[in-house]
Amino acid sequence: MFWRRRARARGAEQGGSGGARFTFRAMPSEAELRRAAETGSPQALNQYGVKLRIDGRLEEAVEVLTPAAEAGRQDATANLALTLLSLGRGEEAAAWFERNGPMGEAMARRIRERRDEDDAPGSPGRPAR
Repeated sequence: MFWRRRARARGAEQGGSGGARFTFRAMPSEAELRRAAETGSPQALNQYGVKLRIDGRLEEAVEVLTPAAEAGRQDATANLALTLLSLGRGEEAAAWFERNGPMGEAMARRIRERRDEDDAPGSPGRPAR
């Protein structure tokens, strides 16, 4: 697993156009991510939450991602919403998606539409009336 980061300054130093460039490095270990998250940094909390999510530890990921999302990090709100969706907590996911601008609002709307479709009589799992 690799993490990417912008290397704009390095590209400019090497005579590049100065545009966004990315470099890749190995993902830090879980212990490193946990130590960084313990500082309370929203960015570190988000990174640790993503690691937990990748590892399938979704409930732990929700606990870690929530403070980062509450701090206003858009990437954390999206990661939290996706994790909640994976746990089948669609309404909570929709509420977090709504905090993420027009694309998030569209996702929230779609989640709610799908819920309404699933609740309709005659839908799979619901008897026709």
